[in-house]
Amino acid sequence: MTEIELDTKYFHYVESLRLITISERNVKFDTAYRLWNPITEHGKVFNFSHSTGPEFSPDTKYIYKSDDGFTLEIVNDHVITEARKQMYINSKPL
Repeated sequence: MTEIELDTKYFHYVESLRLITISERNVKFDTAYRLWNPITEHGKVFNFSHSTGPEFSPDTKYIYKSDDGFTLEIVNDHVITEARKQMYINSKPL
């Protein structure tokens, strides 16, 4: 489980949807995250639920859910996704 310290520079929160969005640029991939708020000194655990598309699509989001109804989205970064795609293609035997 990866711990993420909540920092408003790196995430977007939509209160009405209980949705937290973070770019993959700011976290390493994991199947579970613990978001930690240093101000309140409380955390929330999110477990992987599903993805919205294929791994190499720049529009794919990885969706994580908490037990109390919050959603965390880790969104693909277009530059990183394209680089990973090219590395995968280049590593395949001819």
